[in-house]
Amino acid sequence: MVKRMPWEDAPPEDADTLQRPPTPMSVNDLPDDVRHMVTLRPRRNPMVEWELDEETGLVTLVYPKTFTNFEQALGILVRPVTELRRPLDGPGSFIWQLCDGTNDIAIICTAVDEAYKEEMEPVLKRVVGFIQLLAQRGLIDLTRETHEDQAED
Repeated sequence: MVKRMPWEDAPPEDADTLQRPPTPMSVNDLPDDVRHMVTLRPRRNPMVEWELDEETGLVTLVYPKTFTNFEQALGILVRPVTELRRPLDGPGSFIWQLCDGTNDIAIICTAVDEAYKEEMEPVLKRVVGFIQLLAQRGLIDLTRETHEDQAED
């Protein structure tokens, strides 16, 4: 079985005996906006608390709710909920735990593919989509920091 990952440019070890099928999962075949993302390193927002259920391995995110003007006005009459609790599913919990600022999206995709196989196909699209959603909500930051940059700190 040939492992097809979008960032793998090296041929498999047994390339002489195994023909690699053409695949659109090459980094060069990705749209520009996605191609640059695989090198980003997602880092959890320190303002977001999270709880790990040891039995299930599932994560629940706990973060402050931002109110619209209408919700703020309504909050005068009723006591609003000030924090949101968002439980993540298995793959989401797995990805969240890898968003520590040391793993780039390519590494996260490889780990998700190894852990969830066909359940998460297409891996790149689903992982990038989930990470983009987390970033849009301010739950993670995306940096292009390299290992060399980290060593200088």
